[in-house]
Amino acid sequence: MNCKNCGVELKENAKFCSKCGTKVEPDVCTKCNAPLKAGANFCPKCGTKVNVQANDVSPIKKEEQKTMPSTQVKQKKVEVSPEDIKRSDELTLEGSGFWNENKFDKAILILNKSISLNPENADAFYWRGLTYFSIEEYDRAISDYSEAIRLDQSQEVFYDARRDAYLARGEVYFAKEEYEKAISDLNEFIAGDNTDADVYNNRGNAYFNLSDYSSAIEDYKKAIKLKPKEKLFKNNLQIAEEALQNEGNDDVEDKDEDIEEEESASSKITGSIRE
Repeated sequence: MNCKNCGVELKENAKFCSKCGTKVEPDVCTKCNAPLKAGANFCPKCGTKVNVQANDVSPIKKEEQKTMPSTQVKQKKVEVSPEDIKRSDELTLEGSGFWNENKFDKAILILNKSISLNPENADAFYWRGLTYFSIEEYDRAISDYSEAIRLDQSQEVFYDARRDAYLARGEVYFAKEEYEKAISDLNEFIAGDNTDADVYNNRGNAYFNLSDYSSAIEDYKKAIKLKPKEKLFKNNLQIAEEALQNEGNDDVEDKDEDIEEEESASSKITGSIRE
């Protein structure tokens, strides 16, 4: 059986592709949904011919392509010998194997060698980024994912991985109360996936802690639209609307600046209200 994303041959009982990391789903007939055996050319139930297509992925979102730094696009192509390309591919496969075994230090060591042999190996950057992500080094993960995308913009799995890294780093920034950085990273995630209600709620929390109640309210409403039954989002929206109203009342009453700061601090929500 071959990977539906990159076309590489899969090992028996593999859960993920060793080259691109795509989750392996059981093959079924497109006509009758009967399970197919690995390497089958025809469905055993209805006789329909099996078509395995490599690189059968959905189009990459234009918003994410625009996030690529223009300086990277202009980089010159590196000349690499066929021998180095082959050895680099072999090392990438070896490194991905170490990642699957949770041997992250060895994976990084091998993938570093792969990249040194062939700096144009997008898969090597992807797997090293995945390894950095696994050990919570999100800055390095994002850098490697971005380089993989620069080298090969056709692989949606690269974009998905980078979005996940932005989301994880955004959560770290939020926990450290670096709310502006958290918002920046969550913006990157939302640019590629605007269907996650929890991310809108989290960004709303970051806006709230910056006293940007209007933006917080907008995000909570988006979260509620995606998950209408979620009580947490409705509670957050109510708190933000009350904070915005109180802020307006404070301006009208022209309260002392020290009192305003005290009330603002006491009204802030924290990450503890998040799921």
